[in-house]
Amino acid sequence: MFKNILFRHKFNHFMRHEFNCYNFRYSKMKVRIVGHENILQYKKHGGILGFLHFGSFFLSGIALIENLGLNYTAIASSHNLKYLPRTESDFWHNIYSKINSYYSRPLIFTHDNIYDSLKWVKNNNFLGVAFDVIEKGKNNKLIPVNFLGKKVFFQSSPVRLARATGRPIFPMTIRFSPIYRKHYLFIGKPYTVISDLDTTQKVLSEMESIVKFHQYQFFHDIHRPFQNLH
Repeated sequence: MFKNILFRHKFNHFMRHEFNCYNFRYSKMKVRIVGHENILQYKKHGGILGFLHFGSFFLSGIALIENLGLNYTAIASSHNLKYLPRTESDFWHNIYSKINSYYSRPLIFTHDNIYDSLKWVKNNNFLGVAFDVIEKGKNNKLIPVNFLGKKVFFQSSPVRLARATGRPIFPMTIRFSPIYRKHYLFIGKPYTVISDLDTTQKVLSEMESIVKFHQYQFFHDIHRPFQNLH
């Protein structure tokens, strides 16, 4: 446990400093996409990319845009920033500003109108949506799933948006290799949402096989904050 915490601290330190390197050239040099054929067949239709706060997750979007030519943005939470210390809040605001200069359109925040997200996807674009987010004091629509051997409650918004737009949802996970000093961006097979619970579980099970041996690359504790919520 202590070893995992130490590795997570070191990885978070690396990732925070790496933000300064983000640009299109960096994504070409440092990101290898695995499973690109899964999403390229939907390039003209758009879809939802469900992700976790694992690895250099913001870099995923830059790679999709530069390496595959997709139109992409993501949903982000600004609500939780007001509970952070000023220096930490300022850090994330700076990151959001930088990401906006590379994504196909500015980030869509959770306080924005839901129609912004629906319109973006229905116009044949791609939208990244995180499973592992809980907004303090908000009416979070959570769903129980099994992940890494434990029951957790994650957001159902990725699959609900896929169902509402009639577009597929793809598992998306980016993992850093300290040996090769490269990021591996995995795009899973597309899922058509019939059951929110069943699809969420299938998507996360695909991601689980990638992250389970590298849990130190999670940006936060992936279990404790998401248990015992109901």
